[in-house]
Amino acid sequence: MPELPEVETMVRGLRSVMEGCRIVSVRVADPFILDRVSRARFERVLRGDTVRRVWRRGKWVVFELARGHATIIQPRMTGGFRAGMDTPPQHMRIHFRIDGPHRHVWFCDTRRLGRVALVDHAELAERLSAEHHGPEATDVTPAQLARALAQTRRPIKAALLDQHVVSGIGNIYADESLFRARIHPERRSNELERAEVERLCRAIHAVLRLAIDMQGTTLRNYFNVFGERGSFQDRHRVYGRAGKPCTRCGAPIIRANIDGLIGRSTHYCPACQA
Repeated sequence: MPELPEVETMVRGLRSVMEGCRIVSVRVADPFILDRVSRARFERVLRGDTVRRVWRRGKWVVFELARGHATIIQPRMTGGFRAGMDTPPQHMRIHFRIDGPHRHVWFCDTRRLGRVALVDHAELAERLSAEHHGPEATDVTPAQLARALAQTRRPIKAALLDQHVVSGIGNIYADESLFRARIHPERRSNELERAEVERLCRAIHAVLRLAIDMQGTTLRNYFNVFGERGSFQDRHRVYGRAGKPCTRCGAPIIRANIDGLIGRSTHYCPACQA
């Protein structure tokens, strides 16, 4: 957390709050999260600039600025934004004061795992290039997915979490997509048949579209920019449902550990995904 649907929800909220607004001031309360830029330079460069565009690449948020720089924010496990508050929220790391109606935008991060970088447009293009990121999970085609999977013998669950294979999928949406596609998470990626890859691609698109519509999954500390919970957790078919009956066949959902996925549990139906 957060994965593509949660980051897309952040971006849509930030667009409504920040796009076209001038940054009056920036205060970095915790320079630990800055990536290869000093607090003084980060605050100085952003001060007085205008947010021309807010967009997403995979699980990253990008603020494109009018004077030629951009800010890349990786929320990682517990990062997120809040707006519409006059007092700092808990675990605030950066405060953006803007000339828009909301005035204050805060980047918060409970565990301080997020990273914030300041780049020029040339470096932005390099960092977000196809060499470092696979196709967007919302747009990936069966042909693109098949080519990437054909090059690895890793379990399909591990391949889906690799941002070079497809960009934006994390633990929750990999499990949900594989369930919808009826594919066992331990299947070797390069052994999937073309029909299975096509089914998986359709499942990824469907799961992510629905999750975006529901503003993502709130399990612990994810909220949208305005402090509202996501609701896709109410539609989980396997993730977080270990021991509960499969919504399709009634078999108990299994929670297991898969090779190469240290610290991440995988949920699947042993009958539907045999």
